Amino acid sequence: MSSTSNGHINLTICDNYINGKFMPPVNGEYIDVSNPSTGTIIGKVALSNCEDVQAAVGAAEAVFPEWYEHQILQIYRDYLGLISQLNIYKISGPTNILQRLALR
Repeated sequence: MSSTSNGHINLTICDNYINGKFMPPVNGEYIDVSNPSTGTIIGKVALSNCEDVQAAVGAAEAVFPEWYEHQILQIYRDYLGLISQLNIYKISGPTNILQRLALR
């Protein structure tokens, strides 16, 4: 994303975000974004086509295995943390976690 000056108005230009980078659309085309109350153009958004979509999908497919493995590990760690907390409650006092929370 970038800004350019158009007289007194700064235009925000939104490119495609693919593979961790902002990239202009392959065709170089943008759509104007206007303020609905005044009609003033306030920005531009990338007019993406099939090539842009294919680039984004390809980048996502390339990193998916690593992302998926990270997500599974994070879920597993969260689960182990929850089990650990439940075991602490069970050993240190009331076995019913609701009773334990009610005592706070």
